Amino acid sequence: VSQSRYFTELDSLDNNTRELALDILKRGAEKNSECKYILGKYYLDGKYLEKNAKKGNKLIKESKR
Repeated sequence: VSQSRYFTELDSLDNNTRELALDILKRGAEKNSECKYILGKYYLDGKYLEKNAKKGNKLIKESKR
């Protein structure tokens, strides 16, 4: 999956489905480095989640461990 695709793949979902997908992504980020990376990018961008550079950078850093 292309990293640039991470920012568009939720666009086609309705709000309720998007919220569900983000909840699943957050749970996945607890154990999966790719989920951490994607979630970190979403926090940095502020597109689907409230922008939070500190949280985004932390998740991206953790994803590289």
